Amino acid sequence: MPSPFRLDEQDRLRVVAPGVTFPEIVNTSLGPIRQYARSSAVVTIRLLETIAMIAGATHRPTDRAALLHQVEMIARGALEALPEDGDRRAVEERYHDASRALS
Repeated sequence: MPSPFRLDEQDRLRVVAPGVTFPEIVNTSLGPIRQYARSSAVVTIRLLETIAMIAGATHRPTDRAALLHQVEMIARGALEALPEDGDRRAVEERYHDASRALS
């Protein structure tokens, strides 16, 4: 994550910018997709697969918790909204994969 401190060429502090946290980025970027895609198996599955890939590069516990929270909400919403058993099973498989990647 970028530092909130902005220095000039002589390394003097010039600006302290508001910081953005990884959990904020996760919620802002994945939340709307999750909400919109809960009834779309293909988008839900791809979202869970993407989070599983991101998990490999995410090491801080708070960051992993933010991703896990999204994974749980994605799965819960899709399991409620998807009418087909096969689609729900596919989502459950990707949910378990993403959860394992974050444990």
